[in-house]
Amino acid sequence: MQWFAYLIWSAVILCLLGGIVSYIAGRRRAHLPDAPAPGCCGGDQSMELPPSLDAARWQQLVSRCGLNAQGLAETAEQQMAVGVDLLGADPSWLQGKDAAMYPCLTFHNNIAAAADFIEQHWNSERPLRLYAVKPEGVPLDESVYEASVVLCFVQPVTVADQQGWRYFPINVYWEWGYPPEQMQCRQVLYLARCAGCEVVGVETDMDDIYELLEGIAVPDCIDPTAEGVWPASDYALPGQEVMGLTDCHLRVEQLLELVTSKGWNTIKPGTK
Repeated sequence: MQWFAYLIWSAVILCLLGGIVSYIAGRRRAHLPDAPAPGCCGGDQSMELPPSLDAARWQQLVSRCGLNAQGLAETAEQQMAVGVDLLGADPSWLQGKDAAMYPCLTFHNNIAAAADFIEQHWNSERPLRLYAVKPEGVPLDESVYEASVVLCFVQPVTVADQQGWRYFPINVYWEWGYPPEQMQCRQVLYLARCAGCEVVGVETDMDDIYELLEGIAVPDCIDPTAEGVWPASDYALPGQEVMGLTDCHLRVEQLLELVTSKGWNTIKPGTK
């Protein structure tokens, strides 16, 4: 039976040793600093990660704006700042996400907003241009199904001593066969001319027009180094009586009052 007594004493000793080890380990853990929780700042983790940037899209944006990427911006942070703040791109698009290239303006049923935009962005040293884009080969006639216009403002921009262009697509598809929408478009053209903007008429296929409408891309027909192909200025009107909704656009006297309030000069209406 002696071996049985040794076995019991061995078990007791092992239990005591285990308790001592557990006590010492617990005391050591109590004196260790708490580990930072996931997402909390601590040590080097307090530094914010630089924004991710899709290199191919950065090159695409720079090229479309008429700039050379070399020497334009070195770091991802600088490129993001130039792309968003100076060139107007959507930051999500620049990061490679499923987003449109440009955020869009909209002046639908709000002609005064167009005047406010022109006033805010007008600069004699960087004059705005307004491009009126219509379907290629389609006359602006109320009887033609696809007759329509999409607008886009363009403004010169200087980045790191380079001269380029910034684009402002407008998310309105003005159907020429619907008189209230046609008049809205004519009034925006008229406001732009009164403010001193150059109005340029260009045309392209419907796929390009829809992409411009959504801010997905700016079509090649919008080329600040080339001339227009149709006289968009001739379609600028302060207003006229139309059939359909009348609260979509301003009355002639309201538009002329708006022009005067901005300090612009009224011009002779277009002849088209």
